[in-house]
Amino acid sequence: EAIHIAGGPHVTLAYEEFLRVNREFDAAFIGESERSIVEFSGRLEAKSPYDGINGVAYIGREGKLHLSPSKPEENLESLAFPRFEPFYNVDPSKEPYHLLTSRGCPHLCVFCCVHAISGRKWRFRSPENIVAELKQAVMRYGIKEFEVDDDNFTLNIDRAKEFCRQLGRMKLGLGWFCPNGIRADRLDSELAL
Repeated sequence: EAIHIAGGPHVTLAYEEFLRVNREFDAAFIGESERSIVEFSGRLEAKSPYDGINGVAYIGREGKLHLSPSKPEENLESLAFPRFEPFYNVDPSKEPYHLLTSRGCPHLCVFCCVHAISGRKWRFRSPENIVAELKQAVMRYGIKEFEVDDDNFTLNIDRAKEFCRQLGRMKLGLGWFCPNGIRADRLDSELAL
């Protein structure tokens, strides 16, 4: 009797197909879902219908697709830092900590679908907010390294440099890398060092 939900890039791009092929799922979360999942959980607990929740799709009993369009979060700093305590099988100290400092992309590269997932408007967090999250992750979880999962970490080169300066001043001793890469046209020699 458990409720099964899905989300992420694949589901965001092909939610109807996903729900029709995978009938065991009750709902799909489209796009950014930090607030939607909380509202969804509250409605389930109250035994209320979950139609109309931002970014939620489901197939009704009549076989019709129901969808409330996703609205990207404008103020990323209003979101709480990730908490891993509820997940008994996750130990953030044993793998790189996943850090997201921005969302969205103004570019339309032929090989990328980020604009279809997070929108074309680039939204970002301040260096102070990012470093505060890392400091908390070191204190709470004992992380040793992190990866910046942004698709556009260096879109604003000055912001990226200021993050690096603040991270250096904090002396957290963290290794880090950008697995999604960095655009060559958004890098200069100072930032590369």
